[in-house]
Amino acid sequence: MAMNQVWSDTRLGETLVGEAVVVPSLEVSQPGDVLRLGQLLIVDEFTVARQEHEGPSRKWTRDELITLGSTVVNLLEKSGTGRPITKKMLEGLYSLGIGPQPENYLGTGKMFPTVQDFRDEIGAGKGYSRGRFETWTTEDFVGYGARVEHAIGRKPNQLDYRRFAEDHPEAPSVHIITSRLRGGLSELNERLGYPNTKTWTEDDYIDFGVRFIEVNGSELFKHGAILALSARRRGPGYASILRKFDSWDHYKTLVMGEYEERTLVHEEERNSKLKCYRAMIDRQELPGEYAVLSDDQLLVYCARHALSLRVAPDMSRSRRRAAVEAKSTSKYVKALLDAPGTDSLAVGEVELEASILGVYDDLWPMDGYKGYIKVTREEIDDVLKRRRATVRRWRNQSGSVAVPTADAASLAKKLP
Repeated sequence: MAMNQVWSDTRLGETLVGEAVVVPSLEVSQPGDVLRLGQLLIVDEFTVARQEHEGPSRKWTRDELITLGSTVVNLLEKSGTGRPITKKMLEGLYSLGIGPQPENYLGTGKMFPTVQDFRDEIGAGKGYSRGRFETWTTEDFVGYGARVEHAIGRKPNQLDYRRFAEDHPEAPSVHIITSRLRGGLSELNERLGYPNTKTWTEDDYIDFGVRFIEVNGSELFKHGAILALSARRRGPGYASILRKFDSWDHYKTLVMGEYEERTLVHEEERNSKLKCYRAMIDRQELPGEYAVLSDDQLLVYCARHALSLRVAPDMSRSRRRAAVEAKSTSKYVKALLDAPGTDSLAVGEVELEASILGVYDDLWPMDGYKGYIKVTREEIDDVLKRRRATVRRWRNQSGSVAVPTADAASLAKKLP
């Protein structure tokens, strides 16, 4: 059946095909009773007088479902609304006897776990949805994760990401996120500042300590700060650190050693790059206008310039300069993907070439954690105060003999 010739009499619940059948119904119906299928799909209140449609009882193949979805997308595009296909629309097709019941192919363990997964498959067949996310950089996915986090007000889990994609058709599915980020949702949440400490090795704990000192300084690197961040689910618990390293002093010694070594290496690498870039400017191997840039700007601009030469050698000088000066790394990457001769270039390849050139960290610095592990003395004092109060209550309530309040307070003050 050609769906552009399909109409529905919403009053009688009948599906009409072809002009010869539609015209007589139009003559006897009220305005809005008989609608083209494309018009009916975009009505906010999709209501059809049900006549116990069973829908096609046979089992539909994956290709048939994708063809059905693609046809609906064509109808939606022709409607001029730009609306994406939704589960409600698929249920409407079933009510009209045009498609199978969505529960037979949508849901956990089914052919398509979510509507978004179904949309992705349709995009693969028509070349629009999946291509859109192929231009997304890590920065874009992190920004999307932050959007989900803000919407629900806490750390997102897999179900949250699935539900958000259901309600926001322009969003990537869980499948797309896990296929693009090596660490999947765990990596995305790590970049949002929610560490998955259950899988941490000793190196991960030490890395956390180093980052803490980078943000807060070594003076605050104490038990209270760890408790404060753990309470916010932004770091490991104090007890888990003791289990991993036997003592706080041992852990702190390892962290301080790594921090000092990492700081020294970072400064050496940074100064070496800057010296090399300045020399290249003098030799006119880099644009002369880069000479007035600050050190931080120079590192980013030169990294972008070198990477663009590697992955998009056919870019004109003016176009390359515009890409290098893009306001964000995401826009810079999109400029590379739109450059002449880069039709088959993917974001993953751009990131890989950046790693090979040694400029990945300059373009995608893992510094999003800085805002999340910032802690204040006031926050630390508040956490310790609440902890002491909890211990005091526990000691007063435990055992057959209550611990005197004064003695409990004295004991609590000795706790870290």
